[in-house]
Amino acid sequence: MARLPAILGGGLAVLCAVKLGMGLLQTDTDFAAFAASEPATAQPAPTPLPEIPLPPVVMGCDAPAELLAAIDRERKLLDQQKADLDKRAAEAELTRETIRTETAQLEELRTTVQSLIDRTEKQHVEDLDKLVSLYKGMKPQDAATIMNEMDLETSVMTLATMPERNAAPILAKMKPERVRAISKIIMERSKMPGDQRPIQVKAP
Repeated sequence: MARLPAILGGGLAVLCAVKLGMGLLQTDTDFAAFAASEPATAQPAPTPLPEIPLPPVVMGCDAPAELLAAIDRERKLLDQQKADLDKRAAEAELTRETIRTETAQLEELRTTVQSLIDRTEKQHVEDLDKLVSLYKGMKPQDAATIMNEMDLETSVMTLATMPERNAAPILAKMKPERVRAISKIIMERSKMPGDQRPIQVKAP
């Protein structure tokens, strides 16, 4: 019997605790309902952001491939142009070298030809001097007889080279027609090249 009050006191305490808990739960429920019944405060609408135009989107993956192909074609074209320029430069250098070689050969040939001309002219002068000496040693009549039958050009060169004191007696013994032809040729040869006229003289 002594334990009955204690049991009753404990049960009463439990009952109070349960009742208190149910009261708190009811309070929370009522607050939630009240909050739901109250109208929400109107918030200002957010300012819209300005629209920024976006660049056009290239669809597909062909653009990079075409760009690389164009760059490759351009590179090949530049390489071909460079090769052509190098080829032309090599051909130009070969042409210059050929010209230098041919110029050297022509200069050597010119020197050789000039040497032959000088030698021929020297020999001609020597032969003419010998011929003049021979006619100078002859009697005028004998020299005139030979020159009347000699070709006109040789007679002109011999008499024109011979001193006047030796040529005059020979001319005096020659045929008059021959003397006139020789005299005319000698006078014409003494003129300037622009003043000379071709002379056609038939040997008598």
